[in-house]
Amino acid sequence: MVDIDRKVRKQIRKELQQDIRMVRRQLDAHAVKLKPDDADDQRTAAQIPILDAYALAAQTALSVDVLQPFPYASPVMDDALTAIATSLDGLEKGGPTTAVVTAKRARLQAVIGRRKQWRDDLTLVRRLHGDGIAAEGILSGATLEHAGQPVTHTTVRARYASWCAELRTR
Repeated sequence: MVDIDRKVRKQIRKELQQDIRMVRRQLDAHAVKLKPDDADDQRTAAQIPILDAYALAAQTALSVDVLQPFPYASPVMDDALTAIATSLDGLEKGGPTTAVVTAKRARLQAVIGRRKQWRDDLTLVRRLHGDGIAAEGILSGATLEHAGQPVTHTTVRARYASWCAELRTR
């Protein structure tokens, strides 16, 4: 499970990290070119740091690391990127923006949106994570205890065997 998580996280990071850095560099380069006396440039100058903060948050999300064995980093990274994408969508509805800011926001949304190609792998990691937690609960006796059943070697073994049978039918 750890290897699958590491592989997915590495693929997502490899695919997105360079493009997010490029967006940040473009935002910095464009901010330098702005003229302080132009009204459109003043609006752009106010909005570029906001987009840069989103790009930095996405870059940080790609570098997330967690202590193993639980939770796994790739779902945490995906959740963070999903929250950033949702917030960027909200910016679109927020108010008037300049053409430059609109284009850079769209580019950042497109880069972050590419994470969806790993949806199946992320679903697998999430499922395996849930299965690991469920197995831990069964083997520790917590599941039986929570259900008000006696916790003995026999009941734990029986519950674990039935859970394994359920997994085989999935």
